[in-house]
Amino acid sequence: MRVIVAEKAGFCMGVRNALDKALAAAESSSGEVYTLGPLIHNERVVQTLERRGVRCRKDLAGVTHGKVVIRAHGTTREKRAELESRGLEVVEGTCPHVLRSQRLAAEWSGKGYFVVIAGDKDHAEVVGLMGHCTNGCAVVSHAAEVDGLRLPEKVCIIAQTTFNESLLGEIASRVKLLRPEAQVLPTICRATAERQEEVVRLSREVEAVVVVGDKGSANTRRLAEVASATGKPTFLVEGAEDLDAEALSRYSVVGVTAGASTPSWVIQSVVEQLEAIGRQGVRWWVRNLLAVLVRSSVCTALGAAALCYCCCLLLGYKLLPWQTEGPIDEYMTIAFSYIFTVYAMNRLREAGRGERYTARLHFSARHKIALTIGSCLLFALSGYVSWGLGRRVHLLLFAAYVMGLIYSLEVIPRLLRIRYRKLRDIPASKDVFTAAGWTTVCVLIPYAREPGSLAGAIVAVLLALVVNFVRATIFDLTDIQGDRILGRETLPVLLGARATRRLLLVLTGVLLVALVAFGASGVLGENSGLALLLALCPIYLYLYLRMGQQWSARSELRCSLFADASLFLCGGIALVWALVS
Repeated sequence: MRVIVAEKAGFCMGVRNALDKALAAAESSSGEVYTLGPLIHNERVVQTLERRGVRCRKDLAGVTHGKVVIRAHGTTREKRAELESRGLEVVEGTCPHVLRSQRLAAEWSGKGYFVVIAGDKDHAEVVGLMGHCTNGCAVVSHAAEVDGLRLPEKVCIIAQTTFNESLLGEIASRVKLLRPEAQVLPTICRATAERQEEVVRLSREVEAVVVVGDKGSANTRRLAEVASATGKPTFLVEGAEDLDAEALSRYSVVGVTAGASTPSWVIQSVVEQLEAIGRQGVRWWVRNLLAVLVRSSVCTALGAAALCYCCCLLLGYKLLPWQTEGPIDEYMTIAFSYIFTVYAMNRLREAGRGERYTARLHFSARHKIALTIGSCLLFALSGYVSWGLGRRVHLLLFAAYVMGLIYSLEVIPRLLRIRYRKLRDIPASKDVFTAAGWTTVCVLIPYAREPGSLAGAIVAVLLALVVNFVRATIFDLTDIQGDRILGRETLPVLLGARATRRLLLVLTGVLLVALVAFGASGVLGENSGLALLLALCPIYLYLYLRMGQQWSARSELRCSLFADASLFLCGGIALVWALVS
């Protein structure tokens, strides 16, 4: 099955704004933080926010202390005044487009106009709009409802920001039949209109459409209605577990879009599940094998072995991987075992927390016993191999394991009121610790046992650090808002996507210049040509960051394969160099 994902699927600007305001309030406040009703219409996100200290309440009666975040849908003037009169600090989380609609409703009401609101009667945004209409208003959802209204001479029409544009047109036409001078105010959010237009275009390319989002979300339901109106079979799901595999298996091309309050990790899980439906033929077997290798961390561990071989050649080792006269195969075994064990065990801990669903974490949860046994065996194997290579190697590996395996553990007791009780709590620590662990097993361990060329060691350290820092940060770029919701202060969360991407591009540029400089200067001796060839690796990362990262972000499997390809590229170049030199 081929899956086409809409470009504008997922969180809109208004939702991101509300989430950022709520999370900032929770992080900066020592008191309680509330939202009056769900911040956005997505139960999964609301539950996650509860764990972050943002409490959803239908009624704040009796609450006199703390902060109240006005949700993206807005509220009435009266409710806002009531909250402030009780001593609560009001944080404005209303979508800017909704705020504009409220200002227009108040302005035109002040001019003596009766306001017809096109929208869902019980929707929070519509209730808020009604509270800003001081000269009378009526809510209609369909054109037929207009006939029952008693309209004065001066009428204006305002739409719920997520309303269907074609329905608004029908309602406006019916109102103008009764009151030709009626004014239609453009209040439908452009992002909403673009999503609906995109669904229509998408439906022409696919056999069926899957709309992802909470069924309580008005804009999600609108997307499903628009998709269904095109005549294409439409499936509205809240997550991957809701997919009807039997029904969807009949289609070879499926389109995916999502409501404005749907997290990217939910969209990603749906895409992964859809790609796994219709399992037949050689293509599926290849994809399924790749999925197992990636999600079990075997692929990444093989990449570690490939990078380790490359670094060993830069250090001065001359052997091919399959030759047993030297310790290269032992170093590669240590690198493979370490990366598999640390990645698998940390993912098992993350899957146990159940904070969010991804295909990789779902795989870890399903194969917990096999991954645990495999990790224990490889841990023992790497310890045995390192012991035979000497005390320095063994101690370095032990230190790397300690840092890798305690990364997600609470190392400082809760009794001590320190914010950072885990290594993972330190802002932007994940990518730094990841790069350091890789550098230890791929460069420092071989160098500790048999110091080779110092210039080669410098190049190898720079290669391992930059490649793994970039590939680790690439994953963070795919879900900045998800990490923000979960309280993970990754580099993209701290710097923003644009600044982070620029930093990664600078680092790849530095690596490229260093490889060319060391190679052209001849300080690496007969390995100078290898350094020049390895310049292909930062060039690959640069091209991926510029062109490939955006379209691979929707698929965890695709993103992992392209990120790990940089490791195999290093190993492949080194192998070719060893064969021909």
